[in-house]
Amino acid sequence: MDGLTDQSGSFVANHSDLDQAAVDGNLITDPTARAAFLADFQWGQDTSAWVTKVQDNVERTWSNHFSFWVDKPDWECVIASVLVDIDIVEGVSRPNDHVLIEAYKCPDDGSYDVGAEVSSGSGGTGNSMTLSSRDGMNSDERTKEGASLLQREVGPFGIGSARLSADHKSSLDAFVADFLDANSDGSNPITLIGRASSDGDASRNERLARQRAEAVSSYLGAKGVAQTRVTVELGGTQGADTSEAWRRVDLVVGDGRAQDVASHEFGHMLGLTDHYDDAGTDADGDGVADRGGTITGTGAPAGTLAGHDSLAKQIGVSGGAVHENNDNIMSLGCNVAPANYATIGWALQTITGVPEWKING
Repeated sequence: MDGLTDQSGSFVANHSDLDQAAVDGNLITDPTARAAFLADFQWGQDTSAWVTKVQDNVERTWSNHFSFWVDKPDWECVIASVLVDIDIVEGVSRPNDHVLIEAYKCPDDGSYDVGAEVSSGSGGTGNSMTLSSRDGMNSDERTKEGASLLQREVGPFGIGSARLSADHKSSLDAFVADFLDANSDGSNPITLIGRASSDGDASRNERLARQRAEAVSSYLGAKGVAQTRVTVELGGTQGADTSEAWRRVDLVVGDGRAQDVASHEFGHMLGLTDHYDDAGTDADGDGVADRGGTITGTGAPAGTLAGHDSLAKQIGVSGGAVHENNDNIMSLGCNVAPANYATIGWALQTITGVPEWKING
């Protein structure tokens, strides 16, 4: 689907999330600029490449992370591997298709976008999925453009200083609210990377960078973050220039990579619910996030059991499936965890009639 259509000289949005784009575009009077603006919302010849990329991303994300074995005497050598194979075709609706995907073309720079979502049908078919063209990017591409919710910065620090300001502490308070450890299983480790600008004495800057990271670590500890979750690393002046932007500490949760959005939405097609913690939700409508976090959406408070928790435990995942902001594909990241194979394990048990299938994970 094109994001915008030109109807008799007026731009019209094909999805409500792009209504503002239509308004902004219609304010442009220069014909050349109008044409360039519209082109960012039109697919042109890009569709086949996009479909192929989404298919490859989803199959790579969901296949071959863990295997299953049968937990009963003399069956231990019976193993099942996981291979997810999807078939996406353009412009054709087949009787047994599981989902209709509407993908809206949006600007590559993210200036306008359409929210990704899945709606369920019945009997495995009649489902629908909404994506934007940007959702075809894989995790590494999204991380490179700065889209990861698992990476934060605290800074700039004062020249020659490792002292945390009030603004720094406010940012760290939000970070703590966002990344609670739901069940103390260490699934969301935090790496702190101290940095410094390149001006001044090199050895002094190295010490300063470490002191900044240690100051952040101490503050997180005082706010209840277990120090076993925290690793301090020294970025120092590597790659730095003299600008204040380098006087900072990077905070990375898990591997820090951004979510592959299309693969996340396909996780819902596998029967999984979201895992993330909506710490930024304003349930009472007072304009302030109830827990002071920044993550909003269809998640649930940290520690809440996810919808497939019982199935995860059924295949041997002792911690089950709980809501927590981490680098899990059904949370904020791109990694498949054992609990993410819960519905696949259930299907394996059901199809074979062998309830003892357990996951190697």
